[in-house]
Amino acid sequence: MKKAFSLTILLLAFGLMQAQEVKKEASKQYKGAEISLDKLTHNFGKLKVGEVKEGIFTFTNVGVKPLIIEDAIASCDCTVMSWTQTPVMPGQKGTIKATYTAKNVGPISKRITVLSTAETDRLILQIKGEVIE
Repeated sequence: MKKAFSLTILLLAFGLMQAQEVKKEASKQYKGAEISLDKLTHNFGKLKVGEVKEGIFTFTNVGVKPLIIEDAIASCDCTVMSWTQTPVMPGQKGTIKATYTAKNVGPISKRITVLSTAETDRLILQIKGEVIE
């Protein structure tokens, strides 16, 4: 009987500790800026050679300090990047735009590295599609 009671107390204590850990994680607050994107991949679908398409990634600053996008670097010269240049205040939105020029027939899979002042200071975005004749 004592063993069963002791085991019950031990399991109860363990359960309470787990519940407190979950509560701590759920209430995590950012100390600085933090970026949250609407998507990490933009699919252009099918494009013809020479066609130019724009992909827009919308982000929100879910942190507590202003967010600045420092750079957005495309993996090839076929993609020109632009982004919100002013600081994005907490709760506000900004955009990162990838302008792709289709040059060669075949599948598209390009990476974009976004550098910012967010706690998650480096993000990888992707553009996809297929260039046809």
